[in-house]
Parts: sequence; structure tokens; C-alpha cells
Amino acid sequence: MQIGNMIGMRSLRYLRQERILGKESKKLRNASVGIVGIGGIGSNSALLCTQLGVEKLILVDRDFVQVTNLSRQSLFSERSIGKPKASEAEKILHKINSDVDINAYQDQLSHKNVGAILGETGVILDCTDNYDTRKIINEYAWSNKKTWIFASAFGMECMLSTVIPGKTPCFQCWAKEPEVESNCSEAGIMNTTTAFISSLQIQEMVNLLCFGKPVFAGSLFYGDLRNGIFHKKKLKTQKDCACCRKQKA
Repeated sequence: MQIGNMIGMRSLRYLRQERILGKESKKLRNASVGIVGIGGIGSNSALLCTQLGVEKLILVDRDFVQVTNLSRQSLFSERSIGKPKASEAEKILHKINSDVDINAYQDQLSHKNVGAILGETGVILDCTDNYDTRKIINEYAWSNKKTWIFASAFGMECMLSTVIPGKTPCFQCWAKEPEVESNCSEAGIMNTTTAFISSLQIQEMVNLLCFGKPVFAGSLFYGDLRNGIFHKKKLKTQKDCACCRKQKA
């Protein structure tokens, strides 16, 4: 493609969102976003971030694409089966928008590597499916003053909350470790659920980055798509929270 045509395409690519966001749209193209978990929620959130034109996207996932992923993980096709999710997503997303700088990490997030992987991010999107990883994100984000957006999906139900260090309750204030963690591979999950909560997560990111007014900061959104039930619950900081107490020490 000729240089002139490329410049013209770039000026038109974001035209529709710019008509909504105005000059604030530029804040998206200066954003560095980390996505932990490239599954049902994360693959769709990564796609939306790429289409929005964020400057940098960091993808983290240890798993490989399986045939059972294809019904809901929007980036992958049959050709992706057996390939590492993070690097496969990077290749696909780069073809969608070559302006976005994408770094993929085929790794399990841990206390040892979280700083090296997410250190350059401005906002972290949690798209994982387990408490331990979310706890790592929470403790790292809290100690480094990074906002992160929690999102989860199970069956036809979903939840979301924005955690802002020093301004909202932290994740561990309200999300206690489950005795038995739910497993989507056994209970099942709908692609409508993951697509719905992913879209809400990215809209919340837009609200945060462009307007500084995230809707779900300090609140927990719950959605039941089967019965059309949606509500928002205010969260409270717990005095005995280990994470908050550690940061105050």
C-alpha cells in the first residue's frame, strides 16, 4: 500500500469513534493496556482494544487454543488449534490494526514476573478465570497505583468492577477466596455472556481513559443474561483486608 493511502486510511479508521469521543479519542491512542487471560472475555477485549487503536497492548496467557475454545473466543479459528493463545492473538490482531504495538507473553502471571510484564501498562484488564491470578493483579496494581478492571463470566451470569488504588475498595476487600472454585469447563458458558461483559469492560476502560469517570469504580456490576436481571452494588473497604493493611504499613 502506498504511503499516501496508508495515511488516508489511518485518518479515517477512527472517524466514527472520534465523532462520539471528540478530542478525548486521542487518549485511547496514547494508552498502554495489559490484558491478562486471552480466553472468552480476553480475546474479545483484545479485539476491541485493537479496533479502538490503543498505542500498546500487552497480552498474557499460558494456555494453547483448544477446539472447545472456538465457540466463544472470537479471535481464533480452526487453524489456531494447538497454538499458544497469546502469540496467536498477537499475529491475528496485528493484521487487524498494524498501528497497535502488541507484546505477547506465553506465561503464567506470578508475583515474580508481574512487574516485568505489566510494568508499562496504564490500565490492566482482568480476563482470567481464577482467584489466585486476580489476587496477584490486585496486590501488584494496588502497590503500584495502577487501575484495573475485573471481569468474570460463568454460564449466563457475569460481573465487573473497577479497582482504583487509594480510591475504591481493593479486590480482596469484597472477593473472598472460594472454598471450591467454579469451573466453566464443567458448568459451561455462553459466548453471549463473554461478549457482553467484554464489551462492558472496554466501555468502562473508555470511560476511565477518555473521561476519568468509570461507572463501576467502587461498585460491582452483576448481570444475569438469561433472566434479564442487572444490578449495581456499592462495595465497602474492609478494615481487616490484608492487601490494604499491607499498603498502609
